[in-house]
Parts: sequence; C-alpha cells; structure tokens
Amino acid sequence: MAKKDQKKLSVIIPVYNAEKYLEKSLLILSKQTLDDIEFICINDASKDNSLNILKAFKEVFPDKFVVIDSPENKGPGGARNLGLEYAHGEYIGFMDSDDYVHEDMFRDMYSEAKNGDYDIVKCGYYSKQKNDMTKLYNINGLLDTTEKIYYFIYNSLYIWDKIYKKSLLDKLSMFFRENIFCEDTDFFLEAVLRANRVSTLPKNYYYYNFEENSETYSRLKNIDLTYMIKGDMALIESLKKRIESIPDCKLGEFVLYVLKTIVFKNLYIKIFLKKNVCIEDFIGFHKYASKYFYDYSELKSDAIYTPHDPEICAVIFNTMTKDPETMFKNVKKAKKDILDNKLGRSLKSKFSDFSAGNTPFGGFSNLDIT
Repeated sequence: MAKKDQKKLSVIIPVYNAEKYLEKSLLILSKQTLDDIEFICINDASKDNSLNILKAFKEVFPDKFVVIDSPENKGPGGARNLGLEYAHGEYIGFMDSDDYVHEDMFRDMYSEAKNGDYDIVKCGYYSKQKNDMTKLYNINGLLDTTEKIYYFIYNSLYIWDKIYKKSLLDKLSMFFRENIFCEDTDFFLEAVLRANRVSTLPKNYYYYNFEENSETYSRLKNIDLTYMIKGDMALIESLKKRIESIPDCKLGEFVLYVLKTIVFKNLYIKIFLKKNVCIEDFIGFHKYASKYFYDYSELKSDAIYTPHDPEICAVIFNTMTKDPETMFKNVKKAKKDILDNKLGRSLKSKFSDFSAGNTPFGGFSNLDIT
C-alpha cells in the first residue's frame, strides 16, 4: 500500500446493500466541518447499487472518500478490519452506512481529543425508532474506577459514537471478529480497558437509523435466536480472552460482569417477546445462563439495567427464576395478564409499542450448548 500523509481522522464505513440511505449519508459526510478527514468506505460485496454510489462520491470528493471493493462478503467486522488497513488518521471513527451524523460531530470530537490528549472520546446519539436521546454522564480524564467505567459504557456498547486514538489500536493490534453477531462490542470494551484517558462530549451528534428497511433493522429482523445466542456466547468468551491478556487488569472482571448481565437481560427480553414461546426456550436459556452465573435469577434485582422502559423490564424480569418450567409458566401468566389489562391499560399499550420494535426470533431447538 502506498504511503500517505497522515489525516486527522479516518472514518471507517462498511457498506452492504445500503443504496436506500447511502447517498444521504455520504452527502452529509461530505459537509463535515473538520478538514483533513478521510472516509474509508468498504463495499462488502453489495448486490445493489451501493458500489456505484460510492464511486460517484469518490469522483466528486477524491480527497475525502476512499472506496475499497471487497468481492467477498466479510460482514461488518471483516469490512472494518479491511478499513483499518487503509486508515491513515491520527484518530479512528466508525459509522454504519445508513446512519447520519451532525456536520460538526467529527470536528468537535477531534478537538476534544486533542485538547485533552484523550484515547477515546464519545458523544451522544439519537435513535428515531426508539425516540430516544442518550443521557450522557460527564466522564473526563483517567478511567481508573469501576464507577467511571460503568457510566462510560452504560449508555452505549456501540463503536460508532466514539473516536479512538489510532496509536492505541495499533499498539494493541486490535481487530474485529468476522461473520458473527455483536462483532464490535468486545473491541470497544477492550479499548476502554486499555485506554488511559477518556472523555464524553455531551451532545447528541450521531443519528442511529433503526427504521424499517434500514440495513441495521433488516439484519436484525432476519436473525435467528440460535444465531444470536452463539454470537453472544462467542462475545463473552472473546472478552474473557482479551481481558486475560491485560496485565493486572483489576477492572476487567467487572466489565465482563456488566457485559454478561446486559447480554442475559436483553436475551431474556427477546424470549419473553417471542410469539410462540415454549418450554424449550427456557431450558435452553437455563443451560446457557448457568454457564456464567451461579444463580442468574438474581439478575432481576441487579442495578445494571437494559436501556428499556423500567416498568416493562420489571414485569419481564419478575418472571425469571432458576427453574425453566416455572419461568415458562410465569411468562405465560404475565403475557395473559397484560392482554387482559390486569396490569393496566397504559402498560398494555407500552408493551404493544415495545414488542413492535422487537422481532419474533426463533427458538433454542437447534442450539447445542456444551
């Protein structure tokens, strides 16, 4: 690869069948107010018009856009790894191809990073589908306590609302797992554990697109629960290995516990919302959860919460016990009580809206947990 002058920031963008939103996304990027920035777009074997759109922007903005055409579909993780090989930025950012950002986002994040010599800077994000804005906690300086780490990762386990010092990533030879669910979470968590100084920029600069027909929505809508479970298990095991390579990492076990708790709470929500839930779902959940918790039923009272409505979560998690058959009965009763308005009309309405954003995943029948 030819040597290039260093940029202030490289933004890596995997692209797969994103023609519906891609042009708008790239047009907004072309107007970013940070100078000396590059957008590395990896066409991940798209079958639509995405590559032609990328080439058109490259032709108009040759100094801003880098287009890499991968003939093989590597998934978001593999595409990002390819992008990292081409990145020349002092800092690295990531973005999904169907999302949008404020035109000052990268300018302000880079300025914050340089002024404080931070390894990682994060901003807030807005999700239209959830009608939700991030409530950021101001964490600046050394990341040296469990409380600071918890609040830094609590709002977002995503990689796209942050920028990372490239020298940190290079030093660690960090990479993404390929062709697997949740390929970016352990990458972010290891970066947090390895970082010395971090900062939050209390502005909701990133627009997370989870509308129907968005790339993210389509990918998650068609995902099977079995595939998700295997991805979650691989995620936890990957983070365990990453932590083992960090000398005297006293905070690593805490971060692993936070991750496991969030994974299992969200997984239980998916099972609860499954249309044709069956006893096998809870037997599978029990086998899986028992590998990582002595008594996972205690998770329902854990202070680590999922980013969902507390009232809804209370109903869901109160059905959790250590016995699969009892869990199954509790969930069936809770769903009936909701439909019969025994828990109140407002809660029934909340569940209706909440369920609409969660797809009916498949079950555990083909999952072999050893």
